[in-house]
Amino acid sequence: MLFLVFLNGLLLNACNRDKKVIKYAVNVYQLVANWDVWYSYTYKNVDFNRNFIGYDQDSSVVSKNKFLNILLEGRSISILVATVNRVPVYKIVQLRYHPTNQSMTDVVKQRSSHELFNVSLEGKWFPDFQMNDISGKNYTKKDFQQKVTVVKNWFIGCQRCLEEFESNNQLSRKLKGKVQFLSFALDSESKLIKFLQKKPLAFPTIPDQSARLVDTLHFSSYPSYLILDPMGKIIRVLDSIENVQLYLSENLQIN
Repeated sequence: MLFLVFLNGLLLNACNRDKKVIKYAVNVYQLVANWDVWYSYTYKNVDFNRNFIGYDQDSSVVSKNKFLNILLEGRSISILVATVNRVPVYKIVQLRYHPTNQSMTDVVKQRSSHELFNVSLEGKWFPDFQMNDISGKNYTKKDFQQKVTVVKNWFIGCQRCLEEFESNNQLSRKLKGKVQFLSFALDSESKLIKFLQKKPLAFPTIPDQSARLVDTLHFSSYPSYLILDPMGKIIRVLDSIENVQLYLSENLQIN
């Protein structure tokens, strides 16, 4: 009943603003009764890396940072209760202590911590660089100013990184002239040359970027994408090419 009251209130407010709302009924008791069911639901429906509207356990709207920090306390999960103009609406649900529940909240803590790390990079300047891509062409940070730039961070042994190659190439070609794309890889030049001959990327790849990505920027999850503004400042860190496309379209009106 609590969730029905919450959703009806959200629907009323949204309709007053001429917004399209889709509501989702969630039986929390059934959801958390089975680990596999909860895990599948969470990874399908809850993505902290996207723009979202967050409600705390008292059904009050909170900022993204506060929402994630509440989950970081390790006593709660989040559920998808609606979308407003396709933007997901998540609500925090506090769980009673139980070993299974604890394992769920531990996963949520890890995901929240990861996204808080992403958020912590926003507003920072991307480090200066001067380096060659695998074809020998020299690039500096100035070459990627004046337009929005997407930097893909990846390595050959990352299966998810490779699965997104086709979408990477399609998006970079679609947005040619509007957005610049650059690839930073952890692998050596020789390995990348051999690999990319069979599975090419449609934009420049800079090799041997462990020092920059791991030591300087402290990345530990791949693929990751940095969105840089035309001055070279990090404005968003995203975990998938799908979220990159959504962000460019919804936030920067680049299609």
